[in-house]
Amino acid sequence: MPKEPIYISDLSQFIAIISNDPESNIKLFRGQCNAEWDIQASIFRGRYPEDKEEDIYNKIRKYNGQELQKKKYYLDDLIDMQHYGAPTRLIDWSYNPLISLYFAVAYDFAVNGKVFLHKMDKSEFVSFNSEKYKILSHLLYSDVTQKVLSFDKIFEDDIRQILKDIFIEDKRLFFLDTEICNSRIQAQQGCFSLCLDKKRKYFDFIKEDYIEGLRQSIDSRTNPIIWELLNHLKKDIFNDKMLDKIPAEFSHECLNILNSRFDGFVQRYFAKNVKSREVEEKDREELASFRDNASDFFTEWKKLIDQALDNQDNKLNGDTFDSFIIKAGDKEKILKQLENIGITPMIVYPDLKGTIEHINNKYK
Repeated sequence: MPKEPIYISDLSQFIAIISNDPESNIKLFRGQCNAEWDIQASIFRGRYPEDKEEDIYNKIRKYNGQELQKKKYYLDDLIDMQHYGAPTRLIDWSYNPLISLYFAVAYDFAVNGKVFLHKMDKSEFVSFNSEKYKILSHLLYSDVTQKVLSFDKIFEDDIRQILKDIFIEDKRLFFLDTEICNSRIQAQQGCFSLCLDKKRKYFDFIKEDYIEGLRQSIDSRTNPIIWELLNHLKKDIFNDKMLDKIPAEFSHECLNILNSRFDGFVQRYFAKNVKSREVEEKDREELASFRDNASDFFTEWKKLIDQALDNQDNKLNGDTFDSFIIKAGDKEKILKQLENIGITPMIVYPDLKGTIEHINNKYK
């Protein structure tokens, strides 16, 4: 159920609400100057062809390769790229609610701003010195540098499990407790979230596991014929050419395969199942009925595969987070209140950008 946002018109009101929260969970905040924006990584905004991320990374590596070589993992490269303004699949969050409030009110005074609040347990974090951080880095690096995923054997099982979780459990969101690798992250008390999209390249790597999971969802005791038949036809039904067909074509092709191999399957199936003539005849009738009605059945399987490969959903659902909306007319007042307690551009950006923005604000 969507969470209703709280409207904030004053800094003291915001501080009172977040200070009175009795929960001891870790709290992460994200400020956006436009309340209507989705929570979406910059790499996915605008046009997002499959090779966009690879092209950006390769160009940065070409001209600034020495800088990237200083980093230990690919996720560290992404953090640096994010720091300098390159589009990446990382999304900024902060431990500091006032920093996030600053980002919600400091820009675009014509529209409402918004602060998101995410509460989580420490165990949900992927720490920069953890094995999972290393594994995610290897997955992403292979993604942007290789047409077909491949990994060292020591990482393969763990990466396979992460990809299976994406497609089977829809577990795509990770929060990263990163190393403080530059002054801006330190000043903003920053961390990041990472949302993995459902790429065909990822699916191809775990396709057999996914298909086996679908097959296992059929009860082999109550539907032994269908279970055996799908096992027999599995590789034909789920090859790449079949997956690319529309449902009607997919079902037609499945029926062609089924009809061409039907008699052979019947012989093998009944050879393994010594039964009375009466039971055998019943099985034959069920098998014939399945063949006659297979079109609908395979169409449903095609839909499941299509859903698994739906990679358009790379936005976080903002309605699942607690949130605060700051109306456009209250932004300048709250920005001034933040400056009065020391949350200025020079604090948020401890570099030349912060100094210039602070001076510009003074002389507006």
